[in-house]
Amino acid sequence: MILPILTLIAAICGHVYLVVLFINYVHATGLRERSLKALFGFALAFLAGVPIIYLIEHLYSPLGVGIRSGPLAVYAACCVLAGGLLTPGVTLIRGLRKPPTGTSQSSRTIDLRNEHPERRFHGEGFGARLIGLRGNDTLKLRLVESSIEIPGLPADLSGLTLLQISDLHFSTAYDRSYFELIAEIAARRTADYVLFTGDLIDDERCIEWIEPFFSRVQGLAGSYCILGNHDYEKNPEAIRGELARSGFDDVEGSWRTIEIGSATLALGGTCEPWGRKIDLSSKPKSHITILLSHSPDVLPKVAGSGIDFMLAGHNHGGQIRFPAIGPVLMPSRYSRRFDRGFFRQKSTLLYVSEGIGGRHPYRVGCVPEIARFTLVPEASRTRRATSRDDAATLVRA
Repeated sequence: MILPILTLIAAICGHVYLVVLFINYVHATGLRERSLKALFGFALAFLAGVPIIYLIEHLYSPLGVGIRSGPLAVYAACCVLAGGLLTPGVTLIRGLRKPPTGTSQSSRTIDLRNEHPERRFHGEGFGARLIGLRGNDTLKLRLVESSIEIPGLPADLSGLTLLQISDLHFSTAYDRSYFELIAEIAARRTADYVLFTGDLIDDERCIEWIEPFFSRVQGLAGSYCILGNHDYEKNPEAIRGELARSGFDDVEGSWRTIEIGSATLALGGTCEPWGRKIDLSSKPKSHITILLSHSPDVLPKVAGSGIDFMLAGHNHGGQIRFPAIGPVLMPSRYSRRFDRGFFRQKSTLLYVSEGIGGRHPYRVGCVPEIARFTLVPEASRTRRATSRDDAATLVRA
């Protein structure tokens, strides 16, 4: 009796898991919003329709529907395997994942409502009511400080700071004062370079918010940006124009060589598959190479090709994260693999930001963030370990 129940549970979980995989994958293919909505509707119909068909077959098997030996029987077996083995296995592997070596991180989270009770944060547009719902983490903000070790980092680049802002999603669901406060907080986190990794506009009426926001958030030595898939659904040229007016250099589909003392830094950008791709063969020679990519899905393509550090957003950490399970919906062809934080493939280190805004401003267990990174030489890890050993020796003595 127990085995059939467990098999049924595994089949249901596996069915949901496979439909979610399909939804996640198609949202990373570069399709336009209208096509995505159609495929999403199909996925929901399939999600509800398959159990109904199985129920009918179970109740009216004398009709000879033939499901038990047909394609749906094969699909049922796949669901059992996905729900009984694949889903828990992937979840376990994700739970055991450790940050890549050479990275360290600290953060503090502030509640904007508590610290600024006088401010109005929700607007009048679609989704505004979500902001005030109980348990919504949208109005919290995590300030992240990370140190990353770069092999062979020249002395002139040691201590270089980068501030990443991603996925603002300007819309009238938010009151404009919300983004004014975000700009105020970001501006206080001074960095050599400010880097924006896309998804700025969800409502074209908010394009006029761009220049006031980004003119306040400037790098000491420079500010660079790319667009995101949501920007390509709106008015990308107008968005680029406002970013340029704000002092941000659009590096999407191109490279910049930045001289810092006697060292050089190469910076490129891409919004693949929605926007401009990056030509790796034209990457300039430099001591360190940084790539801005709206989607983290680009990592397997560029890993080991001379990209030292890659910054991405797009996934929002899933926006809703369940205890032990993590996120479910994730607009990535790799589903939950590159959800948030640090990842490494070959010699390329990736950081995926959880972003700030969202078309649907509702987050659970996934706080908006602004991240700042400090580049340090790889040898510094050895020095820190030696210092700790020396300190331990002194304590024991």
